[in-house]
Amino acid sequence: LTLERVAELNPGGHGGKFMVDGDRVLGLQIGGEARAYPLHLLQWYELVQDTVGGVPLLICYSPLVDSVAVYRRPLGANGQPLDFASSGLVYQSEQLAFDRAGESLWSPLLGRALSGAHSGRELERMPHSLVSWGRWKQAHPDTVLLARDEAVRKRRKRNPYGSYYGSDILRFPVEPLPEDRHGRLKQRVTVLSKAGERAVVLHARVDERGCVELGGEQLELVKDAGADTLEVVAGAVDWQAQAFWFAWFATHPGDRVLEPGELSCDPIDG
Repeated sequence: LTLERVAELNPGGHGGKFMVDGDRVLGLQIGGEARAYPLHLLQWYELVQDTVGGVPLLICYSPLVDSVAVYRRPLGANGQPLDFASSGLVYQSEQLAFDRAGESLWSPLLGRALSGAHSGRELERMPHSLVSWGRWKQAHPDTVLLARDEAVRKRRKRNPYGSYYGSDILRFPVEPLPEDRHGRLKQRVTVLSKAGERAVVLHARVDERGCVELGGEQLELVKDAGADTLEVVAGAVDWQAQAFWFAWFATHPGDRVLEPGELSCDPIDG
């Protein structure tokens, strides 16, 4: 795992070509430590194991469903955090993880093991944000950034999923698929969970800002149109997730999708 601080990214070197403000990053802060993981790197790694603020973490990105998730790595029989890797297998078009000790297959979207010795075991979700690099480094100037290594040094400008993201054609069977009334299968959604309530926000239904009543609290969201991300800027959620609409629906078909009228905010005074 190669990490660099923002101050170490100089315009003439690594930072000049490697990161631009519109790049999406998975950002998190635990115990006073801030980390950022660029999605254009995670599309090659898929899984990253890290320790932040003393907490062993599993950072997951599934490019086929454009989903990100962060979990506390569970302990194995030896009392040590499980060691995860990408399995090369898919379920509902999502790349699955496996742990080397129990040889279980895990779904990051569902947050649990699907087979093996740990079948049915739930993962503990950890708070995170999916935002543009520009917004994250402004809010966290001392952040540490997952940096490229030699294996991906020449891959920065090549996106193997570009044509896939530009259409609604799926590469693997998915069942069930959502109804047409919500629009494109590969539109992005943010899922918010608070106090046992969960709601799906379609990004296309938020212009610049939106407000959500969830778990007895009003949450305010701000949209970064360039990066197509939603950030919770007022209120707090227990956890959130991001994915393509078709993938979240297939794994959570009963979740409530917020209608446009449920996302409106009161006018700001002044």
